[in-house]
Amino acid sequence: MATTDQAIADYTEAIRLDPKDAYAYSTGVFPIMRRATTTRPSPTVPRPSRLDPKYAKAYSYRAQAYRALNDDVKAASGRK
Repeated sequence: MATTDQAIADYTEAIRLDPKDAYAYSTGVFPIMRRATTTRPSPTVPRPSRLDPKYAKAYSYRAQAYRALNDDVKAASGRK
């Protein structure tokens, strides 16, 4: 299994084990974004900030995910 596929599988398992883990959701988006075929963010992108509004990195990670998709408007709002 490719490294990206393994990372996605690992984050998916972490989320399955603890669906309220904001860290797993927010960092798990990066291997998904590495896939060249990805044209939309994972549906999990906004979830970390809802699970833990005080988890500041979730906002930064969300903005980076949208930036990787060249969506500057959502990237700018992702930091809020």
